[in-house]
Amino acid sequence: ALTELLAGLRLTSEVARDAVQDPFSGFDLSAWLWKEVFETRPLRDLTVYGGWSLHWIDASGRLNVSRRRSAYGQIDWTILPALVLSADWTYGSEDGRRTVSQRYNVNFAPGPRLAISASWFESDAPGDVETGSAGASLDYRLNVFTRLFLSASRSELRLAAGGGSRVENLEAGVAVAF
Repeated sequence: ALTELLAGLRLTSEVARDAVQDPFSGFDLSAWLWKEVFETRPLRDLTVYGGWSLHWIDASGRLNVSRRRSAYGQIDWTILPALVLSADWTYGSEDGRRTVSQRYNVNFAPGPRLAISASWFESDAPGDVETGSAGASLDYRLNVFTRLFLSASRSELRLAAGGGSRVENLEAGVAVAF
């Protein structure tokens, strides 16, 4: 449900329930979701979001699930028609284990043919695991059927107990659509 609280301040509310009974897998699942999202536009080109959600999940059988809570904020800023910045932050907990994540994006499209983007993401579950990723891409449309692309990314996983992994990726190519 969408509610206009004040001029320029909207609230979207959602309540949902799902139930699954799977005799073949040996579990029953009942899930409730309650979510509230606030949205405001303090400037014509700046949109700010904030909200929270609660998930109650009850299960029987061989499925192990839990209660989850999260709160988040998000900003979308159209600096120029061709340049958009966005950022979001999330705090969550599941059975007392907390996670904090943040994501930042820059998108630049100076014309109908060229698009450039960059992103950075980090998530931290203290005492458990840390993940991070960064990437950039360039896309140039030669015509309606053909585009050139270049993208690079790096992802990293670090475990509190030691160890982890890193994946680096570089792609370049031509995409043709028929």
